[in-house]
Amino acid sequence: MLRRVLELVVAAALALPMILVPQMAFSQNGQSNAAADVLGLGGITPEGRWEAFNHESRYDVTLCGDDGTQLCAKLVWIQPKKLNNRNKRYLDQYVVDHANRSQPVEWKGDINIYGTFYAGTLRIQSYDKMTITGCLYLILCESYDLFRVRNPDGSRYTMPASNG
Repeated sequence: MLRRVLELVVAAALALPMILVPQMAFSQNGQSNAAADVLGLGGITPEGRWEAFNHESRYDVTLCGDDGTQLCAKLVWIQPKKLNNRNKRYLDQYVVDHANRSQPVEWKGDINIYGTFYAGTLRIQSYDKMTITGCLYLILCESYDLFRVRNPDGSRYTMPASNG
């Protein structure tokens, strides 16, 4: 009996990413994003500007790499009250550089936090929420939520085109 319960739990855990994908198949306004569906997620993408749960930092997340499925994140803003000599040098630097897609809604790679590299996982939870988990030596782990930045009128923030 216990074995069957464990089998069902494992099967459900393995199916979870596939369950999430159909739920995210439409944008906030209910329109299909299939034309822009680079990742096969119905147009849902990690690309955009994201803000930390504590409102102290913002990141521009882009798809990168030769095939456009890796994930890169650049620190672009630190709350002025929190800005100091230690963190200022990381502004406009990549904190995640070419993380590899490990599941339909998940990327794994190193996360650079003030010069210390953590084994990281970035996972899309919903259209407007992403969770980042970083582990040092596989035992010291912490998770943070990022939320998609929106314009003051509530519309989706669009990152400016790069000049390079």
